[in-house]
Order: sequence, then structure tokens, then C-alpha cells
Amino acid sequence: HETFARDPRRTGGTVPEPSLSVQTLDPPQQSRVRSLFMTALRAQDLTAIEERAHHLVLERLDVLAGAGAFDVVAELAVSLSVAVVADVLGVEPPPYGEFAAVSDAIMRSMDGGLNPALVEPGRVARQHLSDLVDSWFAASARPGLLDRVRQAAGPDADALTRLHVKNTARVMF
Repeated sequence: HETFARDPRRTGGTVPEPSLSVQTLDPPQQSRVRSLFMTALRAQDLTAIEERAHHLVLERLDVLAGAGAFDVVAELAVSLSVAVVADVLGVEPPPYGEFAAVSDAIMRSMDGGLNPALVEPGRVARQHLSDLVDSWFAASARPGLLDRVRQAAGPDADALTRLHVKNTARVMF
């Protein structure tokens, strides 16, 4: 991290607050957040998560079996990935249709340099996802990665660490 930087602020650039996450930070700031998430991930019962994911796949395939041709990505992969990530995080999966629209707007906004009209819908969608993540930290008591991160960070975590943790949880989803 002495020679190469992920964080554009080290070279005089700016990073909007919602983008400060484990993906954009450099040590030593990144180390604390990364450690919180990696320790929480190692504590997960990944075998049980895998079994639940396997069950979801079989359940979904049973539903799709007699329906004729279907789009594997739209009908299986996307909904399964949302459910499994929610399971790992320890939160209720968001309503799929709503989440798909938010995810699509965020993804499309990455082409904002080519089409500036995509930037604002992406910003709004990112804020919507941030609000969802905030609600998880405020209300979710389910066991999972976020509960472990919340416990490890503790109620006395400084505001910057809480921001980095929230933003990292958002980019994981």
C-alpha cells in the first residue's frame, strides 16, 4: 500500500462518502474494516449456508421443471444469489422486483461517463440501498455476518468506522 493506492484521495482525488468502503480504502483504514468482515465471515457456518442454498436451488427447479423453457439467469441465478447473500449477511432478502430495479440502476450508472443521464438514477438507487442497509443494522437480530460485524465494531465505534462498515455491507449486496 506504500506504492500502489486504491484510495483516490491519496493522489489528490475525491471519493464521495457513500463510496468509502473496503473496496476503496487503503491501509490502515481498510485493515480495520476488512478485519471486521473477514472475522465475521470465518465465524459463519458455511456448510449450513451451502445446505440452505442447495435446498433453495432444488425448490426453485421443482417449480420451474414443468414450465417449459426458462431463462436460467432471470428465473434461477439472480433470485438465488439475492437469497444466499441475504442468508450470509443474516437479513431478510429484499423484495426481488424492487431489488432488481435498484441493482439495475446502480449497474447502469457505472456508464455515467458515457451517458450522464444514468448518474442521478444510480445515485438515488444507491441511496435506497444504503437506507435498506441502515435498516438491517438498526433492526435485524438474525444471526449472520452483519450481526457479528455489528457486535465486533461495538456501540462505541467511531462515525467513520460505522460509515465504512455500512458502505461495505452495501457493496456486498
